[in-house]
Amino acid sequence: FIPSRIKRNECFFDFLCLLPQYQKKGIGKKLYEYAEENVQNKINRIFCFVKSSNVAARKLLKKLDFEEKDFRRTIMISRHSSDNIWILMEKYMK
Repeated sequence: FIPSRIKRNECFFDFLCLLPQYQKKGIGKKLYEYAEENVQNKINRIFCFVKSSNVAARKLLKKLDFEEKDFRRTIMISRHSSDNIWILMEKYMK
């Protein structure tokens, strides 16, 4: 399940979270592919934000033809991470 929003021929993927025991098994890739299949005829572009420190997610999205386009700093403080830089990842649909 990947929460998403479609607006003006674009889809924003909110987030994808997998417990550590389910990572590196192809599950995240399958979830993204499934989400893309469900919106591919309705949109021209998919985008999402990924923490700059989340190397695994960035690597996965690049394998799925997403490109790193921009970054944003936030003032949001998290008890889980001091990383406040988010990378905009986007993919244009064929």
